[in-house]
Amino acid sequence: MPNQEFGQRLKELRKAKGLTKEALCGDESKLSVRQLTRLESGQSQPTLRTLEYLTECLGISLTELIGREHMNHLPSEYQKLKYQIIRTPIYGSQEVLAELENQLDAVFDNYYDNLPSEEQLTIDILQSYLYENDGKPFGKEIFDRNKRRLRQKKFYDINDLLILRLYQMYIDEKEVVSGKFDMDLFDDLAIGLLNSKDHIPSNYAFLLRDILIMVPTVEIFRCRFVHIHKAFQCLKEIMTSTQDYQKEPIVKMLEWKYSLVKEKDVDKARKLYEDALTLAKLFQNDNLVLQLQYEWEKNLEEYTYK
Repeated sequence: MPNQEFGQRLKELRKAKGLTKEALCGDESKLSVRQLTRLESGQSQPTLRTLEYLTECLGISLTELIGREHMNHLPSEYQKLKYQIIRTPIYGSQEVLAELENQLDAVFDNYYDNLPSEEQLTIDILQSYLYENDGKPFGKEIFDRNKRRLRQKKFYDINDLLILRLYQMYIDEKEVVSGKFDMDLFDDLAIGLLNSKDHIPSNYAFLLRDILIMVPTVEIFRCRFVHIHKAFQCLKEIMTSTQDYQKEPIVKMLEWKYSLVKEKDVDKARKLYEDALTLAKLFQNDNLVLQLQYEWEKNLEEYTYK
């Protein structure tokens, strides 16, 4: 996007929010009035950190800041690589992780420097996600920088979902149960996720599905059920519309947990467990079969003797 065009767009967005340059720059620790003036006049180009700061202050996504029309015409091979990296689950496999890192290296070597800023941020997020899976905690900083903006949004785009996937990785059952977990933040994010079903391209619906799973997971951990029914409904609608049922055993596992914890209905829970097990075997996912069997025995003992 040409600097002059970006600068004009930034100026219009700032004025539409009723912000002066001074108000937008705040204490000028992240962006000075002089730097903002140069951006709006087209004399300089924003860094990724500056773009993130601007989107946070304006309460918009990078797509809205840059303009969707400037996100087209990306190289097809790059788009295939990006989609494959986002789509491929790691499940703790070092072989899969190594292959994804090779694909990410190919993106950096061949495409990164010429990508639009929003696409560069996408790749930065994906890199953080892979590092997180490799035991290197870089993603939390990205989430923290975008947290305020995400809480203000009514629904999310693909980059938002990728950032929320980093948030999802930090959820810890002990922290949720102990009360240290920020439930107000969780509620804001859950509402945004539940509102996003009709705003995400169908080929990325799997990403929303996978992140939505955290909503019933957290509520079951916390024994607090505000969004769970809508989350289950949304998950089923996504699976039906995409005809992708790979995560249905996990959804049924969460449903059986809810039946035990909230409804105290062991028979219903057992039926859900048997359905989940049948599906996992049908998908020939031996690891998931073992996980479901373990969870069922543990839950049956934990929740039926309270």
